[in-house]
Amino acid sequence: MAKKVSMQIIADRLSISKFTVSQALSGKSGVGNDTRQRILKLAEALGYRVKPIAVSGRLSLEYSEPAVTSTVFIYMKEEFRKETNFWARVLDGLQAGCREMGWTYSFIDNSTNLSTFTDLVNHAKNPLGIIVIGISQRSHLLVLQNVGLPIVLVDHEDPLISADVILNANMEASLIACNHLIAQGCSSLIFIGRDSLAVSFKERWWGCKLAIEEWNKANPEQRCSLQKWSISLAMRNWQQQFEKRILAWEPHNFPNAILCANDQIAMQLLLTFKRLNITVPDQCRVVGIDNIEASADTSPSLTTIELAKEPLGMRAIQSLKRKLQNGHTIREKIILSAELIIRKSG
Repeated sequence: MAKKVSMQIIADRLSISKFTVSQALSGKSGVGNDTRQRILKLAEALGYRVKPIAVSGRLSLEYSEPAVTSTVFIYMKEEFRKETNFWARVLDGLQAGCREMGWTYSFIDNSTNLSTFTDLVNHAKNPLGIIVIGISQRSHLLVLQNVGLPIVLVDHEDPLISADVILNANMEASLIACNHLIAQGCSSLIFIGRDSLAVSFKERWWGCKLAIEEWNKANPEQRCSLQKWSISLAMRNWQQQFEKRILAWEPHNFPNAILCANDQIAMQLLLTFKRLNITVPDQCRVVGIDNIEASADTSPSLTTIELAKEPLGMRAIQSLKRKLQNGHTIREKIILSAELIIRKSG
């Protein structure tokens, strides 16, 4: 059977009264043309058509396949779109979700003049919502929010933005990794990453700290030490920072485990260790996070944490669909779980 829905969904979505929606859909006067067009556009974008009930003369909304293409705006930094290991796969999932729904998508990035974004939305075919991928400045998010379309944040959240949020379990990932290393007998650990690069890096550091604090509290006679290296992947010579720091180690301070904020860092570390004749895992265990495809082909193969990539994008589309169908429901935060992938490096 066709899916029936009340006019309240459209009313809630546009923050107007159900009476106004009824007046607009029935073609009656008393509704401004701009408001009427907004109501008709949203009804069509949601895949509903106005269906009069012959006996009572009332109107109902009945679900049908959208007759006109609808547009989802994807906001992400230009450098994220160029990255091929993680963000490209998130984007693949998002694009697959759009195809499944019969939606098109349009990119905007941090080089876009957001002051003209409202005009861009107004000229789009049935704009549905905005999906923000990765970390973004709050000032930019507030501009996007003011457009009035529903927003879904992917791998980032902001308390001032009314949006559903799709996240990976980043703290859980590093908790799992650290507990695994401790179980292997490691007592001196270094975390490599830089908080400002991504919210996920900061959360992975928090998880690492929490794991070590919990272990030390429960095992005061077998304490595990923890250090942090803030390596900036934005610097051209970030790989050389490894070698300088490693060569500066004193033998008695040499760690027996390193957890890297992502696989890209871990893979570079393995190359540096190999060049310096440091054996892995005998002298130092190395673990990454993300489980990108190349991580299985390193020498030795990289122990890592599997985190969602394509599913992040797919779940963002599902969240947007839920928001469009249900209007002003409570915001959702969806956290996708992590899994340890044990290989030879750790």
